[in-house]
Amino acid sequence: MARRLCAIAVVMAVCLFWQSSVLAGGYVGIKTGAGAGLVGAELELPLQDRLSLLLQGGVAGTGDAAAVGGAVGLRGYASSGELRPFGTVYAGSIGVSYFSWYTGTMTLAVTYYGGTVGAKYERHNWYTSGEIGYAYVPALQAGGLMFGASLGIKF
Repeated sequence: MARRLCAIAVVMAVCLFWQSSVLAGGYVGIKTGAGAGLVGAELELPLQDRLSLLLQGGVAGTGDAAAVGGAVGLRGYASSGELRPFGTVYAGSIGVSYFSWYTGTMTLAVTYYGGTVGAKYERHNWYTSGEIGYAYVPALQAGGLMFGASLGIKF
């Protein structure tokens, strides 16, 4: 699980450095939910005028369980300006570790797919966004709603 977190951090750092020198106008921020777990980070790399590549990663935990996850997505914007509605499709993976006195440490890794709709509000170099959508986990044959919110800067 620590390897996944390190891999996510390395990929995000490499993309951040690549983005800052090659393209202009990327976004980096903190995020909760919708591909990033309880607390995480996101990096958005513009590909075209209204299309972006999204890299997200984060962690979550409750009681004896801990999760590390990451997602890659494509985000399309409906308009330009301060308020920008969007749609995003995701593919991600979550690694969950759980400790039980009866079975010891158990680890589970699952892949999920999903999509969200939301809006991003930009003002100067800052942005905030909110989204709601649906995620499906093929291994569990189950799905559910996902929510997300983020706050960050444009560089």
